[in-house]
Amino acid sequence: MTVLLGILSEIERAIIKERTKAGLERAREEGKRIGRPPYPFRENEVKFFLDRGYRIKDNWKILKADGKICNEKGKCMSYETFRRKVKKLLGNKKPP
Repeated sequence: MTVLLGILSEIERAIIKERTKAGLERAREEGKRIGRPPYPFRENEVKFFLDRGYRIKDNWKILKADGKICNEKGKCMSYETFRRKVKKLLGNKKPP
């Protein structure tokens, strides 16, 4: 009896897995975004503050206080994520 329940649960798990994959594939085909919503990253404002000598951390604090690096749910970008994006934006240039 226990073996039979184990087999049925494995089959059910496989069916759920197939349905999940099919649903994700259908959503991608429809052009829906899968995953966490992106944070806004205003490159022009970041460059504006960096050109005036603001450090990355100061830049992050200013933009976070203004809500300009927060998503529609009000969750703001972490400093580490902001720092990575700024470094990618600057390329080989060293930030202040």
